[in-house]
Amino acid sequence: MLRRRAIALGLISALSWTGAGFADEPAKPAPMGQPAIIKSEGVVHDLGPCCGGCEPAACGGLQAGIGFYYIKPVWDSNPALNTLNTGASFGGFDRGRIDHFSYDFDFAPLIWIGVSDGNVGARVRFWTFDESASLSRIDDSLDLIISSAAPLGINITSRGLLGGTETITAVGDLQLEVWDLEGTYTHQLCGFDITYFGGLRYVHLSQSYNAAVVGNNTGILLQALSSGHNLNVAGLTGGVETRRAIGCTGLAVYGSSRASLLYGHSRQTAVAVDFTQEVEQGIGKGADTSREDLLPILEAELGVEYSANMGSSTLFIQAGLVGQVWFGAGNNSRSSSPDVLGPAAGGTISDDNLGFFGFVIAGGIRY
Repeated sequence: MLRRRAIALGLISALSWTGAGFADEPAKPAPMGQPAIIKSEGVVHDLGPCCGGCEPAACGGLQAGIGFYYIKPVWDSNPALNTLNTGASFGGFDRGRIDHFSYDFDFAPLIWIGVSDGNVGARVRFWTFDESASLSRIDDSLDLIISSAAPLGINITSRGLLGGTETITAVGDLQLEVWDLEGTYTHQLCGFDITYFGGLRYVHLSQSYNAAVVGNNTGILLQALSSGHNLNVAGLTGGVETRRAIGCTGLAVYGSSRASLLYGHSRQTAVAVDFTQEVEQGIGKGADTSREDLLPILEAELGVEYSANMGSSTLFIQAGLVGQVWFGAGNNSRSSSPDVLGPAAGGTISDDNLGFFGFVIAGGIRY
């Protein structure tokens, strides 16, 4: 009997020691790449994979960047010079050609700075662009008539061999300044950082068209045309930016879209002088006009980003494609291609659309 009791007590003691060993064993974590499962009061909560990520949630602070657009301006039409050949008739009509300005790609500096608490923030953004283009033609024939564009119906025309060979040159210029003051709201959704923004935009847009006729034998300025128009507008701007990290590589894809509706004042002037005329015959003519106008703008950007954490800061660099449309901004002379070429040419006022396309490279810090 005593021997059976001793065996029973030994089995109970062994089972108690085994149970204590299992109680002290730590819980095993979920395998990598699988969502964590938490059990609480019989309810199962799935925390991934949509809500996971390699980067910490934004905690707010300073955000700033600097970069540039490398863009080319394009218009529906941007007439520079009109050539009429009266000695090359075809079917009873004189042959003519309209040459348009062709602008090159150029740099447009870009800078922004802002603050955020991780969700709500504000920022200031500025960029500027300045580029010009020129075109020249030589009139060395009695059959040629080369005319400038006709801002506000005013133009100048070469005279061919009547005064010796002549060169007519046209120069167009575009200048642009853009200021944005906007509030932002950022949140994360399934691995995407989404920022909504909206606020105020101010734009100064200036374009000019100048032309001159010079005698090739003498180098004397014979005729000159100077014109310009500017637009100062302000209004509302807003849009959305999205960013999606590519794994834990530091790479991300980003995109943004923006719409603006601006209102303001525009003025245009044009003056032409013919230095070959006598003073009493009237050597100059001019015109000016002004108006209040709306300027809608659409913009889009798509690219890639690389970022790296540096202590409490994140440094980043972005490269992408950019496209913009400025509706009704007008061309350099704010005139259409004339229906009639030659001395009587006079293009009507035309508010062509202005577009930009090209690339953007920028870098900055999120602190």
